[in-house]
Amino acid sequence: MTTRSWTLLALLGAFGPTLGFGQELRVRVAEPGRPTMAVGVLVSLLAGDSVVASSVTNDFGRVRLRAAPGGYRVRVERPGYADTTVAVTVPDGLDSVTVAHSTQRPALPSRIVPISSTCQTGGVPDPIRPLWAAIDRTLRVVATTEERDAVTLSITTFDRILSTSLGRESEQFNTILAARNRPANARPAESIRRGGYLGRDSALAWGAPDVAVLASREFEAGHCFGTVGGTGNREGLLGVRFVPVTTDRVEIEGTFWLDLTSGELKVVDYHFAGAPAAWRPDRFGGSLEFHRSEAGFWVTRFWYQRVPRIDGAGGRERLRGYREDGAEITAVAVQIDTTDRVATARAILEQNRAIRDRVASMAGQVVDTLGFPVAEAEVSVMGTEFLGQSDRQGRFALGGLPLGLQIVRVRKVGYRVQYFAIRLAGGQEWDGRVTLPKLPQTLGEIVVVGKWGKPPQYANTAKYDDFYRRRSSRSGKYLTREEIDKTAAGRISELLRAIPGVRVGFVQPGESENVSFLTCPAYNVSVWIDGQRVTGQVGEILPLIAPSDIEAMEVYQRQALVPPEFRDNSCAAIVLWTR
Repeated sequence: MTTRSWTLLALLGAFGPTLGFGQELRVRVAEPGRPTMAVGVLVSLLAGDSVVASSVTNDFGRVRLRAAPGGYRVRVERPGYADTTVAVTVPDGLDSVTVAHSTQRPALPSRIVPISSTCQTGGVPDPIRPLWAAIDRTLRVVATTEERDAVTLSITTFDRILSTSLGRESEQFNTILAARNRPANARPAESIRRGGYLGRDSALAWGAPDVAVLASREFEAGHCFGTVGGTGNREGLLGVRFVPVTTDRVEIEGTFWLDLTSGELKVVDYHFAGAPAAWRPDRFGGSLEFHRSEAGFWVTRFWYQRVPRIDGAGGRERLRGYREDGAEITAVAVQIDTTDRVATARAILEQNRAIRDRVASMAGQVVDTLGFPVAEAEVSVMGTEFLGQSDRQGRFALGGLPLGLQIVRVRKVGYRVQYFAIRLAGGQEWDGRVTLPKLPQTLGEIVVVGKWGKPPQYANTAKYDDFYRRRSSRSGKYLTREEIDKTAAGRISELLRAIPGVRVGFVQPGESENVSFLTCPAYNVSVWIDGQRVTGQVGEILPLIAPSDIEAMEVYQRQALVPPEFRDNSCAAIVLWTR
């Protein structure tokens, strides 16, 4: 296996003692001969076996530590790589030290080591010690990244209530900015070691493991360890299985899953041991996933936990259902060290470049069927606040648009509204031409409102005539503006959930809506807006449209119910009429 050389450049400042915190040790980890820096590397200053200070390198491969003058060891750690430890002396003046940091990945054993049938004494056996070292390294790098506020995380959280049969009763989503992605009910390792993961005060309180708990000495001492091979969605990974020594309280048992090719910890799966059998403990537990972000920092990308909801106390406890909560990181932003002018200037340039790559723009011209420019036409991206207007030459431009599939609407009084779907990429500028056909001039209508007639507020428009005509046939499911307002839905999928024959599942952030029909798969459901077929998958299109933009909605669950004007090769149809 080849070994590359890495350079560790430590700059020692003498101004620290005047502040009473010791001297500042500036460490930069860089690959010699290349401009690339090592980002997200854990650098620790050791006095004997004790860690005096530790942090992770920023996006320029730099880290700052404080210590009193004296002799220390600097240890550099990175998931998937061998550790490097070097002796340094913190002097009274400015100095520098260069150290070769090996990038050779440690060879991890792959043979299966079973757990003892009688787990009475915790601790990691010697054959598993190299695997545990790789696990511990990843956990500590993630924990230090979060504790030092090295990054700002965009996090999407979810909270769901399930029935005893695991049917979804309610769910909530929230988006937050934070420096760490850890369960809110995580408790210190010492507290868990004393009382386990279930507290029985006035109500049952479940704890959750996080990176700090899993990397603690209490966790290692309280479990027995062995190895297993991965199967199913863990195939190709090697698992370090752990079971608790103590069985007189609720603990966790599970598996750390490692990628032997890279030597990195990927996932931790766990469930609760010692819970009453009546609560169906096979149905609850959780997992944590670890990931190296594009910026180079290791983070807890995703965590999830399901626990039972219990009524009563003592012998009268009754299972009411389950609660699921979790969070996923959708974006990682690097904190800028503003005390370093050169790093700050470079970071601003990098951020400006990243911003340009995260958005798109579009420009074009609106014309009529004869090719003449159409002025003052409204151009908008549905589901967003991006709105523009064409000038005298019919030209329009919109900037800062979100990436991915978007639905653009172009309209003007006296012309037929046009919709078209475009897929925008980072830094892309779309340029095209939109044709608006003129509408024929019609006289004002006389409306007679009957049982299935059109309401008087639509007397001056023929747009919704066909909606109310089809509604009278009762061949599908129809929602009016008043009915949509009563639901207070935030997404179109929430309106669909109440319709028989439609299934809406939970969607991980960044994925398409999971919408399907009982007799029709999601890929074969057509979506129509104001009478126009919109190309694309139903799960991609629906999140782009807000319920507040909809005046009426038609849903046809089977192909036999779809009216002729919306019938194509699809086996179901969703028809939306905008306001």
